[in-house]
Amino acid sequence: MIDFRQFKRDALAQLKGRWKMPVLVTVLTSAIFSSLSFAYKKADFVLRQYNGSGFIVDVLFIAVMGIFVTAEAYFYLKMSRTTEEMSFNDFLVGLGDYYLSGILGFLWFVLWTTLWMLLFIIPGIVKGISYSMMFYVIVENPGISVTKAMNISKIMTFGHKSELFVMYLSFLGWMILSCLTCGIGFFWLTPYISLSYANAYTAIKMEAIQRGALKPSDFSE
Repeated sequence: MIDFRQFKRDALAQLKGRWKMPVLVTVLTSAIFSSLSFAYKKADFVLRQYNGSGFIVDVLFIAVMGIFVTAEAYFYLKMSRTTEEMSFNDFLVGLGDYYLSGILGFLWFVLWTTLWMLLFIIPGIVKGISYSMMFYVIVENPGISVTKAMNISKIMTFGHKSELFVMYLSFLGWMILSCLTCGIGFFWLTPYISLSYANAYTAIKMEAIQRGALKPSDFSE
């Protein structure tokens, strides 16, 4: 049993006086994804019209998303473990050092969650939660394979998937309020959610080691 409320309280404490850089990172990534989404729709339309398939565009879009997802995992995991002011360089390190793992990891993540979604929506959501910790595993253990990171995530989240899902639902009210601000509220909500899940990762990793499901040596390649 994990106390997701404590992860959220810790996240707010960790953000106190340090909101500037997480908000800046969120604004930047939001702007990039908005631009990419626009370009993706245009390119996808053209390719499907002339070639009958936008598969290449789909893969490229997912790959770019993977780079930023992994960079954010690095940024927030580091922020959860230090009281020092974060810098934009911390985000750039995540981009530069883990871009390949981010691409491969997110492609692998999307592949498996999509396959499970083909069975039904619920299994897809469950598996998505089961695999969700793999990006923290990747940035904490440079060189680890994405398949091993995914397996570790499955072991770590065993028995905690419903709690992680409930934690995400607990932000629903804030999400609705953020929508009412034309999305501006998400610039502050996203760091809050991301840091809460970084705290959850550390807690369930320790719990998995303590119950003997994982050993510290399992996190090395």
